[in-house]
Amino acid sequence: VLTLTEYLVESTLENMSNVHDNSHSYILSEEDAGRISALIVGAISSCSESGAGMSPAHDRCAILSYALARILTFSKLQSYCIVLQHNPSTILEIYTQAATLLFDLASWPVFSSQDRYTNLHEAKRGTISIAARSGLSSLFGYLNSFDRSDSFVQSFASKFFSSAPV
Repeated sequence: VLTLTEYLVESTLENMSNVHDNSHSYILSEEDAGRISALIVGAISSCSESGAGMSPAHDRCAILSYALARILTFSKLQSYCIVLQHNPSTILEIYTQAATLLFDLASWPVFSSQDRYTNLHEAKRGTISIAARSGLSSLFGYLNSFDRSDSFVQSFASKFFSSAPV
């Protein structure tokens, strides 16, 4: 997922800079970026079903977090409005579940030195936490680019900040 997302974004940026060479050029459209982000957020949301403690789903969530960060950063740079393309009532729950899981994972401890980790398990949790922080900050940064009075942004913030912990 991460490699595919990176390829799509990088090839689009390259093709946008080479406007005169349109042979085999691919441009990631706003609609495509919206679909990709919705799929990534949905996949992150599905990782929340893994329960407490560290699980293989959290590893997947970490990778998906980086892919989400990449597509949202690209979408923000292109001024794409990818979240609002979908049915807000349907996608709102998925975005809230994903953000809640990312918030939970982002709260795991991260140390500035590898020496502070007592074992491999703690180090892995730290890596997952960093990835979750990346995805979560990209999500909030992307939503912050909208007008704060936007109904989706208000609904998301209200639902996220009033939701129960994962």
